[in-house]
Amino acid sequence: VGAGLWRAGGLVAGGHQPLAYPTAQDTVRIKKDGNNMDNNMVRVSIAINNHNYAQFLGAAIDSALAQTYPNLEVIVVDDGSTDSSWSIIESYGSRITALRSPNLGQGSAYNLGFERCSGQWVLFLDSDDTLDPDAIERFLAAADDEVAIVQCRLRKIDEQGRLLGGLVPYTMHSGDVTPIIRRFGHYAGPPASGNFYRRTVIALYFPMPAQA
Repeated sequence: VGAGLWRAGGLVAGGHQPLAYPTAQDTVRIKKDGNNMDNNMVRVSIAINNHNYAQFLGAAIDSALAQTYPNLEVIVVDDGSTDSSWSIIESYGSRITALRSPNLGQGSAYNLGFERCSGQWVLFLDSDDTLDPDAIERFLAAADDEVAIVQCRLRKIDEQGRLLGGLVPYTMHSGDVTPIIRRFGHYAGPPASGNFYRRTVIALYFPMPAQA
């Protein structure tokens, strides 16, 4: 089994349900001051970063394109792959925005992808991860004008995308975690693909170091 293969979209942050379906009290939310949001008009960007993961890349792109939420764009950044990744990316034509760069590191790929994102909300999907078809709809359902980030736990999958059981991280804080951050400076959160960011918030941290 390849290390770090996940499926995102469960939106559970508490309990131990094997399929990780969302409930309002379990969704992790980080609050901020913001403008009112009409989810029917929100533009979402899914940015996939890749380096030499041709064997998984197609499944990641397919899962992004298969989202039930219609108002989104899919941006794929190839960070100097030497395998067949770029051929796979090119095969999607105009359905995605394809970007290619020398191998400068994951942080550089994030910077390039974020620069091209036009959505109000952004999800950075690792190229060996996949999304549930309704993941974006459920992320947006958990967001409101005060929310900066919505997070979910990830289900473990094998190289064929079959569920293995188990969630990552094993445990997460529930609800609004802002007080926890203010008190301790950190909290239990998921890997990259489990984070759905309001663009105006994450923009404060870009550009990031190339090797981040």
